[in-house]
Amino acid sequence: MDHYPLIIVTVFNRRAETETMLRSLAETTEPGEAHIVLIDNGSSDGAAQVVRDAFLQMQERDFDVDVHLLEQNIGCPAALNFAIELHRWGAQPVVKLDNDVEIVTPEWVEKVGDMIETMRSGVGELYHGPPAMIGAMLGEKINRDRLVSRDPYEIHGANLWQSSPIIGHAVWHDGDFMDEIGYFDVLADDHLYGFEDLIASHKAAAWGAICGIWEGWRVRDLQRHSAMPRAEQDEHVARMRPLHDRRVADLQSGGSIWTGANGRPADRP
Repeated sequence: MDHYPLIIVTVFNRRAETETMLRSLAETTEPGEAHIVLIDNGSSDGAAQVVRDAFLQMQERDFDVDVHLLEQNIGCPAALNFAIELHRWGAQPVVKLDNDVEIVTPEWVEKVGDMIETMRSGVGELYHGPPAMIGAMLGEKINRDRLVSRDPYEIHGANLWQSSPIIGHAVWHDGDFMDEIGYFDVLADDHLYGFEDLIASHKAAAWGAICGIWEGWRVRDLQRHSAMPRAEQDEHVARMRPLHDRRVADLQSGGSIWTGANGRPADRP
């Protein structure tokens, strides 16, 4: 296995879900096969202590793990960029894990990494481009409204469905793809939630790459409610959506897919 992903877990509240999620991460990941970065985004319900405890427990088991306990919520995409700028090395895959899912597939890092290598070397010839984003199977049914192709390919005994956009939860971003896009888009200084994977999916399309959902990697939804109050979430999404639409239009018209560490589009250095 020649992949060694950077796994980033961003946390904002949801103490109980975070505890379950991090326990599942430790149980399904082997020490020495990934670099794990845990970021608490200024939680106020005790989730930060859960993150700290999980970090100490992983350290005791010799995981390659770092933790950052931020004083305020800088937002999910900005937190991802914070981790990437500090910890990622060139060509390294980036795995984004939300704190409200439970990983149910043992040895998933090796399985997903090997599946992507198979795409590159063999089955990938059936596709029209390199792999970019591979999402975990959430639940039992594929969202067919997002399918690019109605017929899956079987890789390592499990179906891979070409799908776009890929929505959060648990997403493996290929190392070559991350080298092309740099960082995740931060739409405004107060952009806290949503849209980063939607924009990344459009970047994959602009780069001519493949996004998909692989049934060989499964997670379970733990979410009972949003970490933000519903009215606040709706208002935030409504304010960010025009900025998202503007960025997507720019990508579709040939704009740069590179984003700098500050989350703003730029020409690739």
